[in-house]
Amino acid sequence: MFRGTRQWVARLHAEDARQLWMALDIALYPVGWEGGRVVRRHQ
Repeated sequence: MFRGTRQWVARLHAEDARQLWMALDIALYPVGWEGGRVVRRHQ
């Protein structure tokens, strides 16, 4: 039985790790780390 936080471990080659990180980055932050810029124009 687990108590506390469950963890998982994966061993990847450097290139596979970069590709995984890039895919996660796009999936979790589709507009980028700084967020999208909202421009409001008053009419």
